Formats: sequence, structure tokens, C-alpha cells
Amino acid sequence: RVLIRALDMGNDGLPDGAEADFDTLGEHISQTERRAQSAERDAMDRYVTAFLEGRVGATFAARISGVSRFGLFVTLDETGADGIIPRRSLDRDATVYEAGHVMTAPGWVIRLGDTVEVRLREANTTTGGLVFELLSGGTEIKTKKKRSGGKPPKRSKKPRRER
Repeated sequence: RVLIRALDMGNDGLPDGAEADFDTLGEHISQTERRAQSAERDAMDRYVTAFLEGRVGATFAARISGVSRFGLFVTLDETGADGIIPRRSLDRDATVYEAGHVMTAPGWVIRLGDTVEVRLREANTTTGGLVFELLSGGTEIKTKKKRSGGKPPKRSKKPRRER
């Protein structure tokens, strides 16, 4: 509209005094764009969930896309679908470290970006939500076994050869 007016190309140009409304108009356009993007994401989530609804119980290769105190977020390699592995389905001692980028539990650690194998447990087409179960992935940590009583083991007083 500015170009139409500036180049005197017709009656569809910017009306007189419209420049004063640019801030309000820009804010309105931005809010409308955000609503449209949100609606698009919601629709895509529901379509992908409807597609996967018949595959509950199937296993998928995925990547950890987020770590939070309530679980792990994953993105499936096959479809790009996003879902969650609830923390309650993981080891009860699982702990989130390093500003939400790492989850550890006795014997393993999972980091943002790790490749994992998951099983689809639930597909809710109403909300577009996918719930997964972790089958494998992350990094195994070798831990030393703790001794009972917190005391070091007793050593034999006999020379090594006589034991």
C-alpha cells in the first residue's frame, strides 16, 4: 500500500494519516500470526497423533529433545512427532542436573540429543499428546558397589603369598 501510494499506482494506496497507526497495526499482525502458528502446531500434533494411534505398542527410534523434572521429551526419527516419557515411568531416583539438560539415575545418564529407543504407550487425539516408555538409550555408568556399614573391608594380616 505504501508503494502504491508513493508510485501513484491507483486508489489502493495507504490512506492519509495511517502512519500514526503503524505500531498498533504491527502488534495486531504479530498477535494474529502467533495465533495462526499455534493453531497450525495444534492441528499437526492432532494429525500425527491420529496417524500413530493405531501403532500403540510399536517401538521407534527417537532423540531426546528436552529434559525436565517431570520427564523426558522425545522426537521420533520416523515422523518428527513429539511426545513425553513421564518421570514416573523411569527410575524413581532419576534426578535432573545441569539446567535441565541431563537426567541421571543409578546406573545411567541421559543427555539432551541422545538417541533412544521408545515404545508408544498412549496416543490422545483430543489433546494431540503422545506418551512413550523408554526401552534403551543414554549412557550406562559404571558404579562402585557400596559396602555395608560404611567401613572399608578388613584386610588379612597374613602376607599376600599365604592367603
